[in-house]
This record gives sequence, C-alpha cells and structure tokens, in this order.
Amino acid sequence: MRKTERNMSGRKLGSLLSLAGVLVLIIALFAVVMTAMGTRLDNQDPSAKDPSPAEVERQTLAQTVARIEVLAGERSAELWTAVPLVDASAQWNSVLGDVWVPWPDGPPEGYENPEINVTPSEISDTALITELYELSEALIAAEELDPQLATSMAASARIYAYHLSVETGAGTANGDDICGSVNYAALGALTADESSLEIAETARQYFEFVAANTDPGNRFNEVARGEAVVNLVDAILEQGVADIRPTLVMLPEDPLFTGYQMLADHLIVLADDADAEQRRAIVSFMCTISTPGDAALDVYPTAFPGITAEEFTD
Repeated sequence: MRKTERNMSGRKLGSLLSLAGVLVLIIALFAVVMTAMGTRLDNQDPSAKDPSPAEVERQTLAQTVARIEVLAGERSAELWTAVPLVDASAQWNSVLGDVWVPWPDGPPEGYENPEINVTPSEISDTALITELYELSEALIAAEELDPQLATSMAASARIYAYHLSVETGAGTANGDDICGSVNYAALGALTADESSLEIAETARQYFEFVAANTDPGNRFNEVARGEAVVNLVDAILEQGVADIRPTLVMLPEDPLFTGYQMLADHLIVLADDADAEQRRAIVSFMCTISTPGDAALDVYPTAFPGITAEEFTD
C-alpha cells in the first residue's frame, strides 16, 4: 500500500515538473517573440507616408475651407450672407474629410506634425471674399476631386463671394471680377444638345416672367438674369442644334427658383464631361444668374447647387 502511494506521488510530481517545464518553455518563447516584435517596432519609422496627389489636393482645399469657416463665424453677427456660409463651409469640409493631422494629440519624440494653415491672416470682409474666390478657382482646377462635386462647390463659393461683395461693398484683395465673364462658346459646346436647349429656353421664359412682374425700378437684376440665359440659348443654337424650343411653357409656382434649379441640376451633371474652361464657364454662368437682389435673395446661395451632398459621402 505504501509502495503504491509512493508511486502515485512520484507520478504526480513528475507530471507537475513536466507541466512546469512546458510553462517555462512557453514563457521563454513568448519573451523571444515579444522581444523580436519590440525590435521591429522600435526600428519602424512612425512618420506619415508621403501623401498622394489626391490627398495633397484634398488637404489644401480643406485648409482653405477651414479658414472660411472661421472668417464667416467672425462676421456672422453683422453680415446676413455670412450666417448660412458658416453652415455651408462646415458641410464642405465634412465632404472633404476635414483637415488631417497625423498626430492630433502630439507627435512622438523626434517628430513634428506638418504645418496646418487654418488661421486667417486677418479678419475682414475682403479676406473672406478673397478666400472664397480662391477656393472657387482651386476647385475649378481640381484634378482629383469628383468633377460634379468640385464644380458645385466652386459655384457655391463664387456665389457666396459675389453676394458678400454686394452686401459689403468689398471685393477680393486683387480686385478680381468675382463672377467673371461667361465664356458662352465653351458653355455652348458643352450644352450642344436638344435637352439642354429645352431646359435653357424653359428657364428663359421663367426668368422673363419674373422680370416682367417685378417693379420697373427694381428689375435690373431680373433682366440681367434673363439676358444671360438668352445668351446660353444662342450659344447652343450656334452649335447647330435643331431649334425645338417650346413656344410657351407652363409656369411653376416659383418660376425663379425652379428655373435656377433646372439649370444648376443640368449643368452640374454635364461637369462630368467638361474641361477646365467649360467648368469655369459653368461657375461664371451660375454666379451671373444668381445675382443678389429682388426675389433672388430668398433662394441663394446654397452649399451644393445642383447636387445632394450625400451622394459624395460614405
């Protein structure tokens, strides 16, 4: 009996020793693996990789929009146009993905965050209008951003700049013609089809109805808006498009807003196939027909004319 107990005790001791050995081996292997991993991590460069052209473009645009948001916020207590611009600029940056900072809580020792330019050099109406104009120019030239999104945002920024200029009497720092002269030849080449002609003619009749029903002393902007669309109709016909213009169209409840919306929706879709000069023509045209004053004040500007922002977000 005692011999049996001693044998059982010996087997238990042997099992324990074997288990202990296995544990020691596991711990040793774990230490080796962790040491190797630590060595690799220590040798890894934590600095950010060189950004792609798309990221450089996006980051530059986002920084400009961030400055606009600051400026609009500072001026919103005094300027009615700056109030919706605060929200519009926040929407723009949301679509762009906001300004990217590699280490928001501070970089590791020996590294630095890249310079982020989101602080306006001055707070003024001129600074705000200039930033909007330059954003519009950058969006027209953008090569990596979706062309519909870029053109819509470019038009919006240009329209906000023009409305602010009218409201404040200020302009850009360089004295730029904010809307610019519309290149109707480029716009006509882009819209050389019967569908575009029908939309342009319908909008023309809408705008001319609004002008005819505006007090003669206040209809200058309404007449100018109609003349811009007449120029577009002529440019399309000069491309050899068949003249299928309707003689008379039924008027909607709000002909001004409906006419503008029809043109914006159509032109922004065409931006997919537009070159830079045609995109510039779209932006200048949309700015021209959104001239502030009269009935237009209640419907413009918007953050994304011609599109829905959700189309371009995840």
